[in-house]
Amino acid sequence: EGDSCKTFGKQIYCDPNQAIHLRKKVQVAMNAGAGVMRSQMSLKNVQLELESIASNILENKVSQNENIDFTSLELNHLLGVGTVLVKSALARQESRGCHTREDCAETKDSELGRYFTSYSGDNIHFIPFGNKQI
Repeated sequence: EGDSCKTFGKQIYCDPNQAIHLRKKVQVAMNAGAGVMRSQMSLKNVQLELESIASNILENKVSQNENIDFTSLELNHLLGVGTVLVKSALARQESRGCHTREDCAETKDSELGRYFTSYSGDNIHFIPFGNKQI
């Protein structure tokens, strides 16, 4: 699966057809497990699928001279955004707005308000808007 994909730094370079195939896998996984209706189990399944796609790609290195085309850039962005979205959704233990956690159906008054999510390493932080530390 990752045989025709390589990396340079943190960027992924794939044959355009392979990038399209992997993009579809990311989209299917995100729709199935991180859509409007989600649960801890569905989110963890998506997380494992994204990690699997990324780890298969990271086996190969690309030389600095190879061009990274649009489909590979899009795949990079989908994997990055998908990973942060899933980690943020796993960290939230409530249903809010139109996203429903089937395993956490209640809205928590203590979580009321809009939040800025910051991501560093494997840590997700929820910071209320208006917080002076942002």
